[in-house]
Amino acid sequence: MLQAFPRIPGRYYFAIFVLASATLSYQILITRFFSVMLYYHFAFAAISLAMLGLTRGAMEVYNKPDRYAPERVGVEFARHASWFAITGVGAMVTFLCVPLVIPEQHVMVALAITTVAFVRPFTESGICITLLLTRLPYSGGWLYAADLAGAALGCLGVIFVLLVVDPVSATLGIGAFAAGAGWIVVRDSGDLRSLRLSGAVALTPGYRSHCPHRT
Repeated sequence: MLQAFPRIPGRYYFAIFVLASATLSYQILITRFFSVMLYYHFAFAAISLAMLGLTRGAMEVYNKPDRYAPERVGVEFARHASWFAITGVGAMVTFLCVPLVIPEQHVMVALAITTVAFVRPFTESGICITLLLTRLPYSGGWLYAADLAGAALGCLGVIFVLLVVDPVSATLGIGAFAAGAGWIVVRDSGDLRSLRLSGAVALTPGYRSHCPHRT
């Protein structure tokens, strides 16, 4: 007799799809940033930063099983998806504020600051994806399929997005989608703190686009 597994709500498939898409899109964006503003071979550092951050996020989930218990998946996903958006934009701002021409003795400091800044959003994403893949009931691989499909769409979609908007605006949009997915996951949980955080982060890019520009 086949064992019946609990059914996963559809919002979790949507959440991992969006977050995987946002993560891969963000990785490609910083690859473009690095290739334009630094020596071209530094573009490949984006892959290393992404892998480091995602692995660090997975280790965070496994090292703190009480905090990331199955019953807290929705709340923790919403919180970390919002922080993915916040730290992703913060890393871009940090990178743009680092001077391109600096004294040789300060090069390592600048690289360390940039590395820490860009590892953080991938850590938040790693926590979210690991939560959904390991703390929800097994669903025959469909959750992982949604993860891969989202990643594929992110790789292709960001190319067309950059034809329409600049990379900074694209970063804001990516973060808004990630936070919006968190809001959908947590909206029925009753956790007002996570609900307000994800809602505020998701709406921030829309507020920015409607603000009058100062001359």
